[in-house]
Amino acid sequence: MLSTMELGEVVDFLMFLVDEIKEEQLYDLWIRSQSDKSYPEWKKQVLEKSNEAKKRKASGEKSSEEDALKYASQFIKSPTEGGR
Repeated sequence: MLSTMELGEVVDFLMFLVDEIKEEQLYDLWIRSQSDKSYPEWKKQVLEKSNEAKKRKASGEKSSEEDALKYASQFIKSPTEGGR
């Protein structure tokens, strides 16, 4: 099937498959979450949170993980600072 398609069509087909897989994964997560919200409501909320996180990361805001790593690193000495 892919051998009869042009490159642009192959890319479109692969993007379609990726979107379908993501949708299935979201649906599975919704089922496991046992949320009281309907799937469309839950999905909208999850995607909004994801988009907010991406915007914060793109704008250069520090994540809580980065803050935790910086805090923890003050207790660790590297070999060049007189550690092992």
